[in-house]
Amino acid sequence: SSINDIVKRIIDIKHTLEREVEGLRAYVVSITPVLRDHIITNKAYMQTRTNEMINSINNELKNFIEVIDVSNELKDEFGNLKLEYTTDGLHLTNQGYQVYSRIISESVKELKFKGDKKNEEWVCNCYWFNNGFTTKCC
Repeated sequence: SSINDIVKRIIDIKHTLEREVEGLRAYVVSITPVLRDHIITNKAYMQTRTNEMINSINNELKNFIEVIDVSNELKDEFGNLKLEYTTDGLHLTNQGYQVYSRIISESVKELKFKGDKKNEEWVCNCYWFNNGFTTKCC
């Protein structure tokens, strides 16, 4: 799939969810970077994933919708997923998920204050489930 196709599908999913579920505000989180060339890297996961492609998708998404950017804080000085945040170059460690969840939680709280009372209950009751790691938003 092309970058434009991927971006279009993500935006379509967001808009479909918001259209079909009354009062829902769907948040889009940036795609996390990868660590391609390290001893721990699972090469099977990296066949179609590059940080250049991921950055292009994330940047293109930001042209059309609000995106919660988790990727920048997960990157090392070379733009790769930090070694301490990954188990295999793609999936996050608990430490990586703590960073990921903290950024989302802070962003959702910030968005909540800009929103109306109708969305406040949903924001305060949301949970993030990622690879067994769970955090409450507020």
